[in-house]
Amino acid sequence: MKNKDTFLATVHLALVLLAWCSWFLFNWIILVIGAGLYYLQLKIFGNCVLTKAQFKDKEASFHDYILRKIGIKFNPKKMIFFTDYLFPLTILSFMVLWQLLLKHKPILA
Repeated sequence: MKNKDTFLATVHLALVLLAWCSWFLFNWIILVIGAGLYYLQLKIFGNCVLTKAQFKDKEASFHDYILRKIGIKFNPKKMIFFTDYLFPLTILSFMVLWQLLLKHKPILA
């Protein structure tokens, strides 16, 4: 069980870090499709599938988990709102600025 939890946490962390960097790594089309798939996942499953697999608490989010590990506590409902809505919109906003307005090419174009 411990290995499964460690594996899920590692995969989750890798995907979150990749998502945070995606605005300058991937083409804007890939980001729009990824954001759409993320929102579709939220609508179908009610939460991120990795979050559901990793945590039994419906009020949990991976970001909240990481921040609590380092001693920072937030309201869980506000954190879920951030991770479900503001996080993807922030990434898409950075992408629009970086790729579409400033005309920078993504690294993995």
